[in-house]
Amino acid sequence: MGTDLPGSEPLELETSEAVEVASIVLDATLQNSVYSDDYASFTHQHGAAALHAHPITGPFTHDVGVWDGPVLGHHNLFTFDVSTEVDCPLGGSVLMESVITGEGDPRLGQGRVQYTMIQTHSACALPIGPGAEFVIDAAPYLTVEAFATNDRTVAQVYGTLLGGVKWEAEAKAGTCEVDLQYTGSAASMSEIEMFAVTGTFCGMEIDADVPRS
Repeated sequence: MGTDLPGSEPLELETSEAVEVASIVLDATLQNSVYSDDYASFTHQHGAAALHAHPITGPFTHDVGVWDGPVLGHHNLFTFDVSTEVDCPLGGSVLMESVITGEGDPRLGQGRVQYTMIQTHSACALPIGPGAEFVIDAAPYLTVEAFATNDRTVAQVYGTLLGGVKWEAEAKAGTCEVDLQYTGSAASMSEIEMFAVTGTFCGMEIDADVPRS
């Protein structure tokens, strides 16, 4: 993904700073996508059936665009859009605009869900140590893919963060590119506690295990 970003960095980031910021951005992404309580279910109805809710992360369910008639078979699909603005830990915010799609079999309790998300940061201030903060703005944004799959034997969450950010920390600032991949797996989604993160953040090589909050 080309961002045509200017290479204006008076002072470079420390690798530890890059890892810390990447970890915070990833955790916020996960908490507002595949691990979000707000988007954990949707409510709808089919024909004369009463309104009812389903979890979108399994067991997987119906197409939210189907409002009349029965759902055919047991392999069901859904897709919908979500836009939310999330407060950053030390001030500012990030606008997260997502397209959510999924499919699965409610009889077997298996399937997948995918978030395709645009993140636009606005003076988003993040803690990177005692009394220190790191502020990021959109340049122009981050494009995020987040996938969750479950086949009843193993659950996987994986994806990418791509794009650009403007950043400012004590005595230094710049504009740079982000190119990160992450993956985690366990017997269930709730049991995934650690994510392997690789790639680059503002020119710093990242190869770290990042815990989920």
